[in-house]
Amino acid sequence: MSRTGKLPVSVEGVTVSIKGQNVTARGARGELSVVVLDYVSVTQSEEGLVFKPANDTKEAHANWGTSRALVQNIVTGVREGF
Repeated sequence: MSRTGKLPVSVEGVTVSIKGQNVTARGARGELSVVVLDYVSVTQSEEGLVFKPANDTKEAHANWGTSRALVQNIVTGVREGF
């Protein structure tokens, strides 16, 4: 179990759209997008973006936390900048 992958990504102050595996974030600092691998599923809930392994393979569990971290970085980038 990925400790990083379990945490939802807060999207407060940012507009996020999910089309297939493409996650796009728009905020005060611009727009960024990232393509999440097919091994990971992304859904939007009340608490933010939730990531889960799409299946029970080694690749899915290996990329679960990484995908969440990439999306967290683009959300931070459009909200606050780096």
